[in-house]
Amino acid sequence: MDFKSFTLTSCKNLSLYIHIPFCEHKCYYCDFFSLPGIDKAVMEKTIREIVNQTDFFLQRLGPEKIISVYIGGGTPSILPKSVLKALLQKINTLVSSKPAEFTVEANPESFDEEFISLCAEHGVTRLSVGIQTCSKQLRATLGRRGDVERIQHVLGLIKNKWLGDLNCDLLCGIPGQTLQDVQRDLKTVLALNIAHIALYTLTLEPGTVLHRQHENGLLPWPDHNVQDSLWLYARDLLVKNGYSHYEISNFSLPGKGCLHNIRYWLLKPYIGVGPGAVSTVPAEGGKIVRLSNPLHLPGFLRGTAKSWSMEVELLTQRDIFFEHLMLGFRLKKGIPKRLFHKRFGGELPELIPGLWKEWSERGFIKQSTTAYCLTLRGRLILNRMLTELTQYKIDMSGIKINWP
Repeated sequence: MDFKSFTLTSCKNLSLYIHIPFCEHKCYYCDFFSLPGIDKAVMEKTIREIVNQTDFFLQRLGPEKIISVYIGGGTPSILPKSVLKALLQKINTLVSSKPAEFTVEANPESFDEEFISLCAEHGVTRLSVGIQTCSKQLRATLGRRGDVERIQHVLGLIKNKWLGDLNCDLLCGIPGQTLQDVQRDLKTVLALNIAHIALYTLTLEPGTVLHRQHENGLLPWPDHNVQDSLWLYARDLLVKNGYSHYEISNFSLPGKGCLHNIRYWLLKPYIGVGPGAVSTVPAEGGKIVRLSNPLHLPGFLRGTAKSWSMEVELLTQRDIFFEHLMLGFRLKKGIPKRLFHKRFGGELPELIPGLWKEWSERGFIKQSTTAYCLTLRGRLILNRMLTELTQYKIDMSGIKINWP
């Protein structure tokens, strides 16, 4: 399907994701699109094209408000300060009203006081710092740069200089990781009383250095039960310290959930700009389209004339239904009934009666007066439930999707 074969329609509220595909060094576990060792001139050219694509989408979708902005990567903090400043200024010019949340990702090795000042001066409300672990040995296993002293220095800067919200990413289940390692990592971040913690279990992703090492017998992989026990220990400790386990891998203090990601999980419309970024937006005739920028820089830099080499997918009713459950069930609060009824014109138990009954009897799913949601037991086996959903015959005839 060609991008020029349909017309985007206006959208009242949007989220904006900006992908910065540059990093100093490719970590051994990373399967995101990122390019190490790129010079400043190429970075500047890419940022100009990112701004052009942002302007293109905003002109055609005409949103009244951009609810959230998220600059991720890659490593946004690796941008030269002049380039980062230019990007932030341009985004503030294009986004007419102040977003409710504006996040920028950073890594400790490219984080300094000037970075904090630039973000604060240009409306950034939230930083997301990829710590992963404070163990020197485990960081070497992950191919992470920046020593433990650097992490401590950065956390001190944040504590003393940053007035906005903060997320820290942590990993469990790293080969060689012990319970004591997890305890030390949690002690470090809990001392800051930070707003948000993303806690993931390390997975082997095809094409990564870790995957190749494991395939070649050079890296024994921890048993799933060991990984699960470390993650569950960390989960329980965070909950005991006042953090809400509001999404499968995310924890926050009251009212500090990541608004940008919550909008993803509720399948709200969003635009993604930059190489590798994805958009899900409305088009004429009630169509819902997914636009994917290429996972290579030259294709993206072909620009407006070649539609940034975007791939176009027309989402079906079943696609939207499946994604709505796949994403919404990640949230502890689940899927609001009003939102579901607005989009599908019916009740969830009526659309999957047999599966709903089975899941209910197994203690995986429940409903309140306002939402459909999974129990904790259900959320911890969500992937298994989604497999069952893909195998279940759903009668979508007569259902007209009303999105967003």
